[in-house]
Amino acid sequence: MLFVACLGAYVSNGGFLPGSDQEGNMLFSVNLLKRHSFSLGPPDAPHAFFWTWEEPGRAPRQVAIEAWNDAAEAAYREGRLKAQEHHYYVAATTRPEVCASCRHARWPTS
Repeated sequence: MLFVACLGAYVSNGGFLPGSDQEGNMLFSVNLLKRHSFSLGPPDAPHAFFWTWEEPGRAPRQVAIEAWNDAAEAAYREGRLKAQEHHYYVAATTRPEVCASCRHARWPTS
């Protein structure tokens, strides 16, 4: 009976982890499976970064990039779209615009 009550409370709770705390673990697990790498750059996970759009003669403005497409790729290569900062669940590396999981930043080499 206790099991049924606990299961009922668990299921009725709503979504699994309603915040974004699971994002870092999922992001790097999927990245490892898809790209075979612990590191990623802004084009690999655009939703994990804060973006700025820059146009000549105008003040830079914050934009949200949820999916990477040809227009975003072109603007990024031209320097109009810049990843200014990353979310808390990614850690910067010594290479420019390359990030790593906080969990896997010091992966053993042996």
